Amino acid sequence: MLDFSTKHNDPAKKLGWTERIGYSCGDLACNLVYESLSVYLLIYYTNVVKLSASVVAAVLAVSKILDGISDIVMGGLIDRTKSKLGKARPWILRFFVPLMISLVLVFSAPASLPDKWKAVWLFVSYNLVMTVFYTIVNIPYASMISLMTAHPEERGILSTTRSVFSTLGKFIVNGSVLFLVQKLGNGDSFDQKGWTWAFVILGLFSIVFYLFCVYSTKERNSGSAQQSAAAEENRPGPIVSLKALCKNPYWILITVSVFIAHIASGLSLGSTAYYAEYNLGNFGAYSLLANSIQVAQIISLFVLIPLLIKKFGKHITFETGVLFSLCGYLLAGICSKSIPMLAAAGVLRGIGNAATGTMFYGLLADSIDYGKRKTGIYCAGMGTAANSFGIKLGSSVSTLVWSRILTWGGFSATAALPDSAYTAISLTYIWIPAVLTAVLFVLMLFYKLDRINKAEGLAK
Repeated sequence: MLDFSTKHNDPAKKLGWTERIGYSCGDLACNLVYESLSVYLLIYYTNVVKLSASVVAAVLAVSKILDGISDIVMGGLIDRTKSKLGKARPWILRFFVPLMISLVLVFSAPASLPDKWKAVWLFVSYNLVMTVFYTIVNIPYASMISLMTAHPEERGILSTTRSVFSTLGKFIVNGSVLFLVQKLGNGDSFDQKGWTWAFVILGLFSIVFYLFCVYSTKERNSGSAQQSAAAEENRPGPIVSLKALCKNPYWILITVSVFIAHIASGLSLGSTAYYAEYNLGNFGAYSLLANSIQVAQIISLFVLIPLLIKKFGKHITFETGVLFSLCGYLLAGICSKSIPMLAAAGVLRGIGNAATGTMFYGLLADSIDYGKRKTGIYCAGMGTAANSFGIKLGSSVSTLVWSRILTWGGFSATAALPDSAYTAISLTYIWIPAVLTAVLFVLMLFYKLDRINKAEGLAK
């Protein structure tokens, strides 16, 4: 069997760069799916398939709740999995190909179908990709930091490297999809054939990254053989695991925080293309607005974030990132018609995303370990899955809010827009995310686990 992982089995030792990069390639591949759906699905179904925004939002809202429930189921399966590859990697290896096939199906809806069958196509294909296959692949992937290493500094490095590659995945999506659509669709940004073939290419591209992720990593932190046997005999069920998580205040705090953060980011990401097309009158500006965030995020991950982590630790770095994001939203609100200033606002948001996105995974792993110390129950799979449910519930809420605000504003893809529609798009792109980001900053002031871990000699 191929094995490019670091040649030791000690969870307390550091990992090599091949394994760090290999692990991070998995998030690049995952973001080829997640970013595509977050950014392009709504505008694809309203402007290419010609399905109303309210119908799309209703289908997605229901689907994302189902998606979140499937995360909980998957978390329990991970905790019970035994194989030569470990608990997480077998799932990734078996299901990443069906994941990419289902992504292509989402962006292949025939515009000639009656509206009710367009909605059915969206419901079935979206749930195949997200509720089933993305859950089966991504929840195990998200659990791997806890399973690969117990070294606090190593978890921070993995989180940082993962964030770099996650951002790179987003950059690829934002920089390539519209280009591919136009090239493969005879220069038309809303050509059906162009959208389908664009995602065929992205799907093929992802295969290499998933394979490298599986065969360059190793799960070391599941205990000794004797501990594993004892755990198997006394393994808690999903209800017991969830009860243990609910007794963990820091896991709850992070889950609520990520719920709020994903409402904010979902609203802003989902409306970026609309803001460029309608409020700026320049659909081509979308790539600049999106990529200003991604480029700043990548640079910050190499230059600024390591300095902040070393100097202040994970919590303060996270809060600093929230403040950068808030400043970005406020700058966008002040200079709402200037494309250069909106790009500058994107740079501030990119710095903020680099800090918060990097720290989130490390904070989550620390909170799961904290729960194990306090309750004696280690539920890496369920802890990650239940947190992911919060992410997807936040995404579902953002979709519903976005739909209701568009409807309130009188938006229509086939008619002239009233002034209220431009206001609605501005609210979702700038102002509501700004308010939610301020709430997130206040909420995370109550996080004290960094101090607890430092006092117990578990973290710097």
